[in-house]
Amino acid sequence: MSNSKIKLKIPDTVRFSDLNLAFDQSGGISFNWEPIERICAHNGMSADIFKRQHEDNVAGLIVHWYAAHLDQGGQRNAVADELIAETALEDLYGFSAVERRSQNQ
Repeated sequence: MSNSKIKLKIPDTVRFSDLNLAFDQSGGISFNWEPIERICAHNGMSADIFKRQHEDNVAGLIVHWYAAHLDQGGQRNAVADELIAETALEDLYGFSAVERRSQNQ
């Protein structure tokens, strides 16, 4: 797997909130693909790099987009915050050590 980075321009008409990030019934993250497809079209590339490749690609896009969103004064998003926290814990302790809090309650 390549570790190359790409730069994407997010059109002014696409907002982070358009993703509609949420936790699904299984505890995974669900979101609306349409904003990502619009970003890809705006940048002349296929959305398949996010849809058909390793999930780290789309997670990386969401995390970096969220950081830019916050830097521009955007509102915090609880799902994105938890995604980032879980990713940090997984990197530190490994996947098996991480379990979403809401599943334990």
